[in-house]
Amino acid sequence: MGEQKISVLHRFASWLFSDPDVYAMEAVNEDPASLRQQVENAKNDWQAARSYFDNLTDPELIDYAIYSLEAAERKYMYLLKKYKSRCRS
Repeated sequence: MGEQKISVLHRFASWLFSDPDVYAMEAVNEDPASLRQQVENAKNDWQAARSYFDNLTDPELIDYAIYSLEAAERKYMYLLKKYKSRCRS
């Protein structure tokens, strides 16, 4: 469990300090396999943001953590909805 927590925190830190253009809502690839991978990546980002929020100790970062968590959740929900609609058609 501890190792997984560190991995999630490391992934979130990488996302946090990376080039923002890389993580902008990239064009959603219509290929189901690629879209599924994007959904998985978005889910991992959401989990990392949740872990960051849950383990936050600096009160000055609460607003940022909430913003990041909500943004990651919305991205995941958007991609999941798009994936489900592509699988049905």
